[in-house]
Amino acid sequence: MLGSVQADRPNIRPAIRVAALPGETIAYDAESGSVHRLNQTAALILALCDGRRSTSEIAASLERLSGEAAAAAILRWIDDAARSGLVTFDQAEAASLEEMDAADLAAAADILWDQGEMAAALACQQRACDLAPADADGWYALGEMALVAGERAAAAAAYRRYLSLAPDDAEVEHLLFALGGEPPPARASDQCVRLLYQRFAGFYDHNMREELGYAGPERLLEVLAAFLPPPARGLRVLDLGCGTGLFGAAVREFARELVGVDLSPDMAERAARRGIYDRLEVGELTAWLAGNTRRFDLAAACDVLIHFGDLGIPLRAAAAALAPGGLFGFTVERASCDGWLLTDSGRYAHGAAHVRAAAARAGLEVLLLQEAFLRLEYGAPVTGLVAVLQAARTG
Repeated sequence: MLGSVQADRPNIRPAIRVAALPGETIAYDAESGSVHRLNQTAALILALCDGRRSTSEIAASLERLSGEAAAAAILRWIDDAARSGLVTFDQAEAASLEEMDAADLAAAADILWDQGEMAAALACQQRACDLAPADADGWYALGEMALVAGERAAAAAAYRRYLSLAPDDAEVEHLLFALGGEPPPARASDQCVRLLYQRFAGFYDHNMREELGYAGPERLLEVLAAFLPPPARGLRVLDLGCGTGLFGAAVREFARELVGVDLSPDMAERAARRGIYDRLEVGELTAWLAGNTRRFDLAAACDVLIHFGDLGIPLRAAAAALAPGGLFGFTVERASCDGWLLTDSGRYAHGAAHVRAAAARAGLEVLLLQEAFLRLEYGAPVTGLVAVLQAARTG
């Protein structure tokens, strides 16, 4: 095989685009969508595959730089490059390397990211943003990548550039409170939450269940069941922040009446498709509770209070909706401190001490507060707190 290759003149395929990054060159195949990472020597060999030289001539020219022993390796590399589609021997006209544009770089960044090559992906996405500085989506993608990679300063810088181009994005504005070191608000804004789930609603169930192993509804119902009568559809149940209805589906067998409330119309629409709610309303939970005059045997907020910092706000509102002796069950993400904090994800986390203090201020007794696995995040388990609180039995 090598003997026949040496008699031919390798040519860079027209679909190949390249970008020189610090320490390496990225070669992107615009037809197949494949990405190749080349060291300095490989990039030089590829540049010489311009249809003007045979493989033996390329090896001979580089032999003076790399030594005689490298000639065979160079020939093997060209042979491998032909197999992987970087070069071809069927192209008559001479070719030259074409630089990747912003769209090519962004596509290569996505591919490298999916392959777990974070540093290379970030470098490609940064170059894409440099070439197309008015592309808001490019800066948003760079912010996301940098955030996941733990590059907080780079993420904050990218998100600020994005906001300068898309100033109405309340979700990114909220993220910058965590990344920028400014005092966080006591809760995420309504606009932030609506925008988050508008983006997320279409793939929420698949992402949470299939990809992240979300177990919040099961963990919450598991602990609540110890304090509930046997499932006989006898309870008036309020599902706060019902989302797509995952917890509602789990608790339905306990409820003679199941009411769902969610701030996101996109999520509430998907909850309605389940056909499990007797009443389903769109509204912010504390505002809805302020206007509510009914009393429930059980209220629940599964993976909802992550949008609140100070839990005193939703706990006082929920307490007013409970019948005497009624239960309020919820999950939060566990914080490493006693209070609460806004994490880089834009979600709030809470310490057990804060949960207990907020419950006491709301006039609720803590029946149970324990740690539990909620889901995965970037392959690591997210530990949460599952709480069961009870209203006074008279009132």
